[in-house]
Amino acid sequence: MRLGIKTRSIGYGLVAIGVFSFALVAHAAEPAFREVQPRLQIPIPNLQFSRIASPEAGSLYVSYLPEYISAVYSYLVGIAGIFAVAMIMYGGMKWIFAAGDTGKIGAAKETIYQSVIGLILALGSYLILITLNPDLVSFKSLKLLFVPVVQYEEGGDSDTSLTGNAIANARALGIHCPGSGGSEAIPQISQSFAGKVAYRFGGKGGPPPYSEKPSGSFTQYNNNCPTSNICLDCSGFIALIYQCAGLANPGGGSAGMLGSAERITSIDLAANPPTVNGVALKAGDILGWVAGETHEVGHVTVYLGNGLIAESKGGTSGRQPGGNPRIRPVASYRGYGFTRIKRVP
Repeated sequence: MRLGIKTRSIGYGLVAIGVFSFALVAHAAEPAFREVQPRLQIPIPNLQFSRIASPEAGSLYVSYLPEYISAVYSYLVGIAGIFAVAMIMYGGMKWIFAAGDTGKIGAAKETIYQSVIGLILALGSYLILITLNPDLVSFKSLKLLFVPVVQYEEGGDSDTSLTGNAIANARALGIHCPGSGGSEAIPQISQSFAGKVAYRFGGKGGPPPYSEKPSGSFTQYNNNCPTSNICLDCSGFIALIYQCAGLANPGGGSAGMLGSAERITSIDLAANPPTVNGVALKAGDILGWVAGETHEVGHVTVYLGNGLIAESKGGTSGRQPGGNPRIRPVASYRGYGFTRIKRVP
């Protein structure tokens, strides 16, 4: 009889892989984490999961799955060995009670022969696998990366439009601003702003003075714009991107851009591509909120495609030379507080 681990046994083993749960909570800002080890619905003998003691900066090495697979493998090999020995004993009993019948003796020998072959395969499977490919028996820990969480830095914007010389000022800095290309040109245009934008409340691409709010303790930035930078608030940045792409003016300020925009009822920024209200995002889609919804002041960002979002952020760091734009993976904006979307024309 040919040895085979019964389909049912294999099925139980495979199902077992899916019946345990694993939770690991980690934050990008700090390497501290809370570990919750798996709880198996079907216990595996001699299986003890290792603890995660020394996480590497920015990532964790988790050995739960490799340890589980190794334990299940050993468990199934043991079952196969016991089954093979039982079949050898069964073949021996058939031989004893064959009463000299050559046909029955031959069948008993075949049972024993096949069982021995199966036992050798079961016990020698490790040697076979490592000979074929050492990686088949090398169970490496899974490396999990921390997902950086983007924190909103209070900034806001004014409801005024771009200044007349914004495009000329951008081009003088080497920013790609062809005035055409539509939404397909937005990724290249946005990337060309890198290191050339400083946030200013009320900044619309022109020279100072700006309208930094006293309540934000940023009035020191009212009368200056760093050399080799263009000063833009969040809506000024997006309005300039739209003009450089040859798109219609999306509106003045976050209120003008999003005041009558589509409200967000469902959002999945971890999907590929990300979706809002069940519709995939496109390069040029504007996401944000108006004043008083998520924060005291309004804010807008723009989706670039390929899983990236760009914005002109506030805060002290955003007001430094080259502090903007911030371009990050869209998945890191989960929980950012988006309430509205203006889809690109």
